[in-house]
Amino acid sequence: MNIALPAAEAADLCIAADTCTEAPRKIVEAGDEYYLVWSDEFNNGVLDEGWNLSQRPVENKNFFYRNKIDPVDGDIRLKDGFLSIVASPRETPIINNKNKPAYINTGGLSTLGKKDWKYGYFEARIRYHSSSKLWPALWFMPTEQSRGWPADGEIDWLETLPGKNNRKQGTLTHTTDYLSRRAANNTAALADLISDKPITGDWHTWSMNWSESGFSFKYDGQEYGSLRPTNPMPPADQRKRGLTKSEYRWPSNFIYVDKKTGEKTVVEDFSPMAPFDRKFFLILNLATLVTSRSHLSAMDFDKSKVDIDYIRVYQTPEQIKLQDTFYLRFDTAKQAVGPDGEIVVVEDQLKKLGESIGDLPVLRNKHNEASFGWYRRANLKPWSKIGNDTAVKDSYILFPKWEEAVWVFKNYSGGPNSPKKQEAFKPGETVRLGKPSPIEQLRFDGWFKDPEFRRPAEEEFVLDSDVTLYAKWVKAQRSVSFVA
Repeated sequence: MNIALPAAEAADLCIAADTCTEAPRKIVEAGDEYYLVWSDEFNNGVLDEGWNLSQRPVENKNFFYRNKIDPVDGDIRLKDGFLSIVASPRETPIINNKNKPAYINTGGLSTLGKKDWKYGYFEARIRYHSSSKLWPALWFMPTEQSRGWPADGEIDWLETLPGKNNRKQGTLTHTTDYLSRRAANNTAALADLISDKPITGDWHTWSMNWSESGFSFKYDGQEYGSLRPTNPMPPADQRKRGLTKSEYRWPSNFIYVDKKTGEKTVVEDFSPMAPFDRKFFLILNLATLVTSRSHLSAMDFDKSKVDIDYIRVYQTPEQIKLQDTFYLRFDTAKQAVGPDGEIVVVEDQLKKLGESIGDLPVLRNKHNEASFGWYRRANLKPWSKIGNDTAVKDSYILFPKWEEAVWVFKNYSGGPNSPKKQEAFKPGETVRLGKPSPIEQLRFDGWFKDPEFRRPAEEEFVLDSDVTLYAKWVKAQRSVSFVA
């Protein structure tokens, strides 16, 4: 729950001119006009309604997101026109889910469920401090989870260990690469700032420009790194380490294992920007590296904090329009095939916010199964199943549930090599044959079970096994009428 300070106290907060500025409504970056779509200036003694407190359990960490909001002794402090997230020692350790004690109180915020963006120019003014054991981060995670981490992506815009190396700032994008030897095939593309002066102690402005062309990162107006999907793929040694340099593009792929045959298929992501072509939400937190009580003595608790003057989000008019436009992406892992066994790829479909999913494709895989169901999660969790009437709320990667099927293969022009169409049915289902679309100057003369048109097919029959049908066409008879 957000806590607003009393009006009289809040009025006294902005006494420092350099931290009480207001966000410009429009800026120009790289020749493009950007318009303010969201910001928190932290000037009024209350968090913007776009924030959520990170009310998470203590999971395998030695710190606790207590998230007490108070200008004097809180983990989250709003005072003098800026936000401070502060780490402080606990009087009594709290036990985490690994049955280990957490010794530190700290804070974390996110915009999950309230604010998220696809592309934009992001700017933050931050003051880091040089206490050891601190791990402040400003980062992004995808709103819609499809395959799970790291395949869905993670953007670590600002992640630093100032007490360890106060001249270095790490910027990473996490994806998955089948060559990576790290856990879960995690791979990170790195854009590092190595400063000739400490980045701690003073205010500095950081920006990230995220667009269809990739990412660029600036420190006090100077670019220190970029990540582009048009860059070449990293060499094998970097991919195996799971840490690639910014002159290369980020890998984004995974291995599909056929459960029936054990065959492995390498599947590349669908678009050059994937998985960073969908909405992400913002996270701001202060973690610590305290793993035992003895580490507390190494920390300078007067400096165990991070200060944020503001966070601003800008977008171009084109990017603003994109926020309510989403894609449906059908991930068949190269398993869908056509009537002749050729690989079938379903093109992305664009949808507006609230629009119905529409007709879902029924595809065939290499085992003759059909995609009778589609799901928003790769693990096919029942709650993630979608239907034709499901309203679109985000960009969805959809995964098929392959089920037993029997097929009708239709040759529409007659003969064994004519264009084909495949239709799936459940075993024992009744098939009702209709007429195909008309062909000019020809008349449809029925469906047949053989290309020589000797064995006519019933108009309605129960299907227990695959069947191939051929459309017979004859020349249309021209009728002429005379008027006396």
